[in-house]
Amino acid sequence: MRRGPRLRASAGVPSSPTRLQWRRMRKRALQTESLPKISLPRSIRHVCRTLRTVRLTAIFLLFAVAVAGCHHSGPPVEREGADSLHLATASFDSRQFPPEFTCSGLNRSPELHWNEPPAGTRSLAMILYDRDAPGGSFVHWVLFNLPATTAALPPSMPALDQLPDGSRQGKNDFGQVGYGGPCPSGHSTHHYAFRLFALDTTLNLPAASTRAQLDDAMVGHVLARGELKVRFDR
Repeated sequence: MRRGPRLRASAGVPSSPTRLQWRRMRKRALQTESLPKISLPRSIRHVCRTLRTVRLTAIFLLFAVAVAGCHHSGPPVEREGADSLHLATASFDSRQFPPEFTCSGLNRSPELHWNEPPAGTRSLAMILYDRDAPGGSFVHWVLFNLPATTAALPPSMPALDQLPDGSRQGKNDFGQVGYGGPCPSGHSTHHYAFRLFALDTTLNLPAASTRAQLDDAMVGHVLARGELKVRFDR
């Protein structure tokens, strides 16, 4: 098929620019509008680098403080006194609760023993709580006013508010007095902490007191502390 003659732009009517011409025009426009580069003095560049370093250091310090706050998320009384009590158990070898000490089994308390507390100790207190509970903490055992000469607790402590040696048991978050073993919902790993405190006084607290009441009463009286961490896989 024969093509017709190619039409030329009539005189006085400008033709549309080609793609290459558009690129050249755009490049010239950008070169015209661009600002000249400014060379800052060396002292100003040094100040800018210093400010960036200070900013990064501040961010790192804030992150470190946040991590430390997460690690010590419990009440301040948990950090009072020397970390010199060595708490252990003969009820199980590993750091995991056997079923007999949980709600899946006999739900009885394990044997616990520790080294001699420091001079000046008048009483001992014990707390067991779940560190991975949905609410942040779930208390399983509150025990206080143990005689200072006590070096161990036998297994299967009775659920009595007042014990024969004069010590008292508080109320756990199950709403019961005495020991309540791990009983998390679902299938997950929870981490528990037995905390032992050596106090310079005998606490004026009634039996069936809560952990919060015990924490408040212990403030300023902790001579030493110790911890035993145990996990439970449901």
